[in-house]
Amino acid sequence: RRSEVANYEISLILANGDAVDNNPPFEQNLALQGIDFHVKADRVDGKPIVRIEPEGLEIDNSAITRPLKGSIIRAEVADLNNDGSPEVYISTRAPGRGMPGELIAYSANRKKSLSEIYLPPISENPKAAEGYQGEDSFAVVENRLVQRFPVYDSAEAGAGRTGKMRQIQYKLVAGEAGWVLREEKIEDYSARIESGMTLSPFSTRTTPVQPGPLQSGIGHCPSQGPAKSTVVLYDRQSRRPSSSVFCPGCR
Repeated sequence: RRSEVANYEISLILANGDAVDNNPPFEQNLALQGIDFHVKADRVDGKPIVRIEPEGLEIDNSAITRPLKGSIIRAEVADLNNDGSPEVYISTRAPGRGMPGELIAYSANRKKSLSEIYLPPISENPKAAEGYQGEDSFAVVENRLVQRFPVYDSAEAGAGRTGKMRQIQYKLVAGEAGWVLREEKIEDYSARIESGMTLSPFSTRTTPVQPGPLQSGIGHCPSQGPAKSTVVLYDRQSRRPSSSVFCPGCR
């Protein structure tokens, strides 16, 4: 109303800093072949770490901590070399273009103690490094470790995407000083989602599709769940997934 003055008071309360993250920290229990792994994201002196707590090893069950450069996307347990002793694979991602994903992996040596698994950097492989600008994701697929990332026109900062994804398949072998993930196969393929695909989960147990030179299906992105989709390419004869693509938000 005219000739009237209204007085208001606004109160703003911030809890524990300028922003509040409601997402719970990553924590997962994994078990295989009698060995348990408790994987947890934590903080030490304000810095993010991942803590790996084994249980069931014959000699040393000490916890292992590693610094984190990003967020934990997934943790998986497997026996890639079929030696009867499991490994744990932890995939991390930092947001943004040019930020590489990271793999943290350990093997239970004859179920006695943990030793680190070495993954050679992409820069040591000229074929894999062409057009590489980070944004990697890792997953265990059919008893192999698979690394995927979008391919750019070049390694220059202003380069655009080619529309292809690169997949590197690794097998676990014994190196001179410990376990090493050795490249077994590199392939590039289109990341374009075709029409008429069938739905199936992102796993080796897939819904068969009609035979053809290369068939495709849509499954749930391992990083985002059912809200996001991933393309799965099927082998024509076996009808098993030969490769896959994470959703655009995870590339």
